[in-house]
Amino acid sequence: QYKNDTYGGATPEETLSLFIAALEAGDIELASKYFLPEKQNEWEENLQQIKASDMLKTMVVDLKTAKEDYIQEDVAHYFIFSKTGQAAPLVFIKGLSGIWKIRTL
Repeated sequence: QYKNDTYGGATPEETLSLFIAALEAGDIELASKYFLPEKQNEWEENLQQIKASDMLKTMVVDLKTAKEDYIQEDVAHYFIFSKTGQAAPLVFIKGLSGIWKIRTL
């Protein structure tokens, strides 16, 4: 599963940009592919619910605030800040194919 996965970027920032672009296009199926393979179905459902509640634009605005906390070899930690100032973690994992995937959002 991991070896054949080509969805993601060479850096966490590139994966985040691809994810945001998919959300802005309303392509939930594509957006879900930027998560770890075992989380893709779960996140496709979550993103469908977010889209149905008309919250995708808000999510994109929040995602664009992502700031790097630290990176250790194959794990990158970021924080996203909402309009209310709340911080939420965003964690990326570098997969076997060398691309970065979203683990936690």
